[in-house]
Amino acid sequence: MSMFEQAARKQYRYPTTRGFVTTEQLWEMPLQSKTGFDLDTTARTINANLKAQPSPAMAAFLAEFEGSDQLADLLEEVRREEL
Repeated sequence: MSMFEQAARKQYRYPTTRGFVTTEQLWEMPLQSKTGFDLDTTARTINANLKAQPSPAMAAFLAEFEGSDQLADLLEEVRREEL
């Protein structure tokens, strides 16, 4: 099962500058933006939160993909398909 599929099935929500978004909504966000509503800012926020208060469930989820480029590969594949 891919990381995307796991996150979608478990209905993860991610904090952004505009409130929480679903896993599916991450695909609609730009990589970077001037407003801070982007994947880069969201990832940095999540990373900071995990370092401050790691939950066992999230730590296990991330450990499964640690050192893996699966997410980057998946995003690249989706971007190529969109062109």
